[in-house]
Amino acid sequence: MIKEDYRTADITYLDTAHDGLFSRKNALKMNKIRSESLEDITKIRADFDSIGLPKTQSLLAEYLNCSKDEVCLVNSFSVGFNYLLPSLEVFKKVLLLDNDYPSLWMPLGLRDFELKMVSPDANNRFTAASVIAHAKEFKPEIIALSHVQYTTGFMADIKSIGEYCSAN
Repeated sequence: MIKEDYRTADITYLDTAHDGLFSRKNALKMNKIRSESLEDITKIRADFDSIGLPKTQSLLAEYLNCSKDEVCLVNSFSVGFNYLLPSLEVFKKVLLLDNDYPSLWMPLGLRDFELKMVSPDANNRFTAASVIAHAKEFKPEIIALSHVQYTTGFMADIKSIGEYCSAN
């Protein structure tokens, strides 16, 4: 099913998590939306603002076990993170993963944060145990990391790291 739905047999795909591969089903849906938008973009935008956005916020709030009012959706991580940074300046010590997205560490590096980088293991992976060990030693006020590492595609164990953060 996956091979039929994703056009990968005859191409080499090189990209970060920015776009990902579109399935044929999603491409058809996007073409339909694009076609409808040519007819009445105002209605589509109004429907999204009044129905789609609140529904997405509610689903995320349920998933994150928080209030819908605590969920903020932005058009890109970089924009949202830079909006958030001034409110984080009361904290100074930040633990990061070495070679993480520049859009994550660079804004912190340009401000007055004390940064500590966690290096990957021999397989170029970051284990939760390693991140937690560095956190115990460095005692950061913020642990900032990407769920998926852009240089390797490895996924961070954010559940274990989140449990450590909640307990500390």
